[in-house]
Amino acid sequence: MKKCFDCKRTYPLFMFTTNPRPYQRPQHQGKNLVCRHCTYKRWNKDMFAWVVNVNGKFEKIEFKSKWEIIKRLFL
Repeated sequence: MKKCFDCKRTYPLFMFTTNPRPYQRPQHQGKNLVCRHCTYKRWNKDMFAWVVNVNGKFEKIEFKSKWEIIKRLFL
């Protein structure tokens, strides 16, 4: 179980996306700080996201529909 930084609710670990960065604090348990619900709200508002790619660099992803956002969250 982990607490979301935005909504302050406690969720199981599968509700958080994985964090690919090499340095992480142990209490983050290899997951991001914000739950999938709050991430969806952020991405849906702006229709783009800054995501860390395989090389460790940031890349901007623009979404054309809500379905693309949902697919990206659960990959």
